[in-house]
Amino acid sequence: MYSKRTLSTVIIVIFLGIVTGIGLNFVFDEEEHSGYDNATTAPVENYPILDCQDDSGECFSSTVSRIVDGDTIHLQSGQSIRLVLVDSPEIHTDKGTKSKEYLESICPVGSIIHVDEDDNQSGGSYGRTIAKVYCDDDTESLNQKIIKNNHGTIYQRFCEISEFGEEGWAVKYGC
Repeated sequence: MYSKRTLSTVIIVIFLGIVTGIGLNFVFDEEEHSGYDNATTAPVENYPILDCQDDSGECFSSTVSRIVDGDTIHLQSGQSIRLVLVDSPEIHTDKGTKSKEYLESICPVGSIIHVDEDDNQSGGSYGRTIAKVYCDDDTESLNQKIIKNNHGTIYQRFCEISEFGEEGWAVKYGC
């Protein structure tokens, strides 16, 4: 049928094709997210509500690419943000869908968000940065708005851990 040499050559060519395809996919994927550096270096000094000078966590501005649910936002940079101290209903429920729709209505895709990572939870959660987040030029955090408008509750389990657990909005809603 085929010689061993021919089969070996075919296998090597297929292997090299797969490796090349994976490499090209990685390169194009990186190019798609090349805005990461620009997105994370936007000066937060232009957003006076954030006071990140003494923070050890990340503090940056970026663009919303997707609202995942009532407490998770994806950024154009590829990062995922989890709203600190917010426990929104699961997305597969009616309340979860309404929570996501509310977050989309107050901070739609394309909006600029200002992120202040929780210094005490800098390890993240399932690959997400845990943070207090402001949308555009609003002076009330998305975290507070979700809870205040009954699209989530305060996540009491983390009140004593979070650097934001003693802020007025967190205390008001149950910390």
